Order: sequence, then structure tokens, then C-alpha cells
Amino acid sequence: GQNGGLRYRYCSGPDQTNTCSTSDINKGQSGCTFTMGPDSLYGYTYSYKATVTGGTQKKAATITLSQTMPAQAPIYGSFGAGWKYVGIGIESRSFSVEFSASKANSSTQEREYKEGLDVGLAQKAGVVFASAKMNEEASMNFYQTQSSTMEEEMQGSATETCTSVPCANGTLYQYFSEGVQPGSGGRATLSGCSFVCVPSGGTPPACPPAYCSLPECQCCTKAWANSSDPQVNHMCGS
Repeated sequence: GQNGGLRYRYCSGPDQTNTCSTSDINKGQSGCTFTMGPDSLYGYTYSYKATVTGGTQKKAATITLSQTMPAQAPIYGSFGAGWKYVGIGIESRSFSVEFSASKANSSTQEREYKEGLDVGLAQKAGVVFASAKMNEEASMNFYQTQSSTMEEEMQGSATETCTSVPCANGTLYQYFSEGVQPGSGGRATLSGCSFVCVPSGGTPPACPPAYCSLPECQCCTKAWANSSDPQVNHMCGS
């Protein structure tokens, strides 16, 4: 690029600070500072400062590029989970992992959804299930499994089908996660390969998949909710 007669080149990328040099200076300047940003693709603010080491032409200059990533919340900032009704009296059936977003650009939404999951995992953010917050162990399990499923979906390896549990004499449910965009209220869901069959006349599944009593998930094998919500743990034998 060129600014005020100073010809320069710069390094780009995620590094916090890069130093580049040039040996082609059109006219002597010192302390020349110019700024561009924020960048629309990466969200960085770029600051360029060039200092000429000599006062005549053809002298070297040092250009320092500083990149500051603003502290931005992920597009999908809160997550919940639950079981969705599939049908009654269904024999084993094939399903595909399915991602559904309220916006049209699905590939962008997939990436943003996974970014939200990864941030939630790093920050140990709570996840809501059955109107209660999961405890830390259950939340971390949620983020890890959902992020892995989303990555497979993005890579196209999740297009192969998975088979539900046999449920000829009951009601079939499929586990899903939901991400919400703070502010806009936009939502996206990811349905995976966890299924339960509730016997006829039974209530909907009571626990996240890793905590279900098998095969009906009417009670839980281990506490999954925050201690402030003990009534929704539905422990077996209690």
C-alpha cells in the first residue's frame, strides 16, 4: 500500500504484533502513523505505525502492525436442550443429523453455532434442560458432544443416517440442542442421534441422554441439575 509517499508492505494474520520492513522509501518521514479498521471480515482493528530510520530516500523503515480483537460475545450466546416428539409405534427408523437455523445462510450459521458451543465450553456456561440449569458436569458433557456433532455436520460426515431405538409399543423422542442469539432472538436447533422410547402412557424423558435410565429415560441414574433445582433430577428409586 501507499500513504503520504511512504511505500510499505505489511503482514496479516491472527498474530497480535508483526514487524515488517521495506527498503524503498520515497521521501523521508518519521513517526508516520496511519490507521485502518475495523476489518469487516475478522473483526480486528488494525493500527500501522511506520518509523523511518533515515531522513533521505532509499532508507529502511520499520512498520509495526498491531491487531486487537474486540471482546465480542458469540452470535449464539445461550443454549438449551430437550427431547422432541417423533411419533408413536415407530419401529427402528433411519435419521440424519439435522441443523436448522432461522437465517438462510446455513453454512455461516453452522460455523457460528459451533463457535457458540466452543465458547460455552471454555467459559463453563450453564445449559438449560427442563427449565433448570444443568450442573457443570452435565453442561460440559453437552458442549463437548454437541460441538463434536456440529463439526461432523460441517464436514459433511454426518450425512450418513443413524438408527433410532425400536419403539413399536411406545412413543419415540429425539434429543436436540437449541442456541439463541441474544438481542435478535434468532434460534437454531441441532438434532442428533440420541433417542429414547417411552412406554405407552409414560411421561416425556426426564433427563439428558448421559443420565437416562435405559431405555425409557423416565428417571435418572445420576444427578444432572444444579443443586438449587434438586426437584428436577428425578432420580431412580427416589
